[in-house]
Amino acid sequence: WMKALTTAYDFGDVLLADETGRVYLSMGVTTNQIGPYAQEQIKRALENNEVILTDFHRASHVAFVHLDLVAPLSTGMESDGRRAALLIRVDPQQFLFPLLQTWPTRSLSAESLLVRRDSNDVVFLNKLRRRENTSLSLRFPLDMTNMPAAMAAQGVQGTITGVDYRGEAV
Repeated sequence: WMKALTTAYDFGDVLLADETGRVYLSMGVTTNQIGPYAQEQIKRALENNEVILTDFHRASHVAFVHLDLVAPLSTGMESDGRRAALLIRVDPQQFLFPLLQTWPTRSLSAESLLVRRDSNDVVFLNKLRRRENTSLSLRFPLDMTNMPAAMAAQGVQGTITGVDYRGEAV
């Protein structure tokens, strides 16, 4: 069932793990390891009995930027303190990032950006058209008041002008 889920939806991995990070079963392309961030999300899902969709992140043992969908499972063994969760690792390179790189009409410069605020920086989450290796690694200070990405990360809405990550007027 887990292998079919991995194949049908191009998930990076589907794992069955407990809150200590122990992986009982794994189907997919990544290793049988869970990093501290995913382990924390499994604990949270089990404590609150809720499904969690994480933010974009990169773990040292996983080569690609990904999101995790964490779902607590009833194992029937909760009375002896054993609890487990299903962790589905979603690779945005399979669908989301390529979708963001398309544009509905012909354009030499148009591009969709997915950004978030990270402390005093704006971080670019997706792969960009004109720069390699940008996912979660390209960042600029939020105080760059003429950069639309920094404005968006601060909640500015509407039609604006400014300078993009390449220094080009947009």
